[in-house]
Amino acid sequence: MHSIVASCALAALLLAVTQADHHIHHVHEDSMSCHVLSPLNADFALALYKKVNHRTGPGKNIFMSPLGLSAALSMLSTGARGKTHAQLFSSLGYTNLDQARVNEAYGHLFQMLGQSQQDQKLDLGNSVAVRTGFNPLQTYLSDLQKYYAGEVFKVDFSNPSEAVAQINRHIAIKTHDKIKEMVKDLDPLMAMVLINYVSHQAVLSVDETGTEAAATTTIEIMPMSLPVDMVLNRPFMVFIIEHSTRSIIFAGKINNPAAA
Repeated sequence: MHSIVASCALAALLLAVTQADHHIHHVHEDSMSCHVLSPLNADFALALYKKVNHRTGPGKNIFMSPLGLSAALSMLSTGARGKTHAQLFSSLGYTNLDQARVNEAYGHLFQMLGQSQQDQKLDLGNSVAVRTGFNPLQTYLSDLQKYYAGEVFKVDFSNPSEAVAQINRHIAIKTHDKIKEMVKDLDPLMAMVLINYVSHQAVLSVDETGTEAAATTTIEIMPMSLPVDMVLNRPFMVFIIEHSTRSIIFAGKINNPAAA
């Protein structure tokens, strides 16, 4: 049997899975408030991918979390006003929505993702690192906690090296050491850092009957009949989608599987 690159096979399977019938769970999806964000976040993800792809060198892989980026910018917009708020909403494609509806939608989205977070091996959340002695409006912090499941903690940014270490420890704990050095340096005058983290683990098994992707709960994997030998010899795009919320958790392009 020829060797099979597991990461490539997994990516290809998950891409194919996005075409699966979302009625499998028999959820009344049209009534779910988080779905108002789905097409807008998908457009944002594709626009972002095009920009990143344009700036990425030949042969380099691209892998990002569009949902994480949309959520982080939405957390920022919650505290923004005037032109800044309008620019953020324009970038996200939320022009026809108001902040209250966006917050409500994200609240429902994170609630849905959190219900089966452990079973589907998805670590996703938000945190707010606030400068010691700095007191943002309580309504802002309350909205982040209520709608974005944001965890607020104090950081002494006047000591940048310790602040970096503290934030990285926090992220490492939240992602079970999957992400350890997200922050490299910080300005000592920093007032606040909004943090979104997301990591995902799936299972791919290969046996004599072909290749089967398996996962649990809200990440739906359809068994597929594939040949024993599967060769992916050209660049391909990757989408990992959570169907119940219709969210693109990860997106990217694999040019070099060995570097993935």
